[in-house]
Amino acid sequence: MNNLVIPFAPSAAWYAAWWQARRKGLPDVESIAAANIATDISGKDYARCRIMANGNEIILSMAIEGGAARLKRTSLISTARLSDHGNWRHVHLGAFEAAYGRCPFYQHLTPLITEVYNSQEYTLPGFNAKVHHAICSFLNIINLKNIQDITSYAGSYATKERGTEIAIGLQRELSIIDTLMKFGTESILALDIL
Repeated sequence: MNNLVIPFAPSAAWYAAWWQARRKGLPDVESIAAANIATDISGKDYARCRIMANGNEIILSMAIEGGAARLKRTSLISTARLSDHGNWRHVHLGAFEAAYGRCPFYQHLTPLITEVYNSQEYTLPGFNAKVHHAICSFLNIINLKNIQDITSYAGSYATKERGTEIAIGLQRELSIIDTLMKFGTESILALDIL
């Protein structure tokens, strides 16, 4: 069951595995499971992500009711609830602004992310699914038709070259948000390369 829970703001490596499964025509739930297995997601990985700010890696963690140690018990991940302890929603949005406020796609992605943070979602799986949906919406890969269109477009020499350029400039273990802030929707081209 936990393999069906999306990690919090997953890494570029996670999205590369998920994207590969989606392009093969697997349903989203199977693609999520495949990406979780491929990137060895477990425990606290479901409630934290990594971003880069001023050359330093920062781990953003969500507060979990009963403490993050609850996530060590795999049976509790799918029912984990978020706490407001530490005002983490506000802290995360501030960290995103500090890290990416000058990036070219900050103004385009931030409203989607802010909407999720301002939502009244208090379940870990629900919140993470909303972040995933915001990312997929930004990339315009919500439905299978869009995935097929991108797949046919991504087959050209020029798009493969651009994908390679982007892939060289990203860090696989950082949240895909890092890549999206810097490269926007072209980030999808790099996911084929990773």
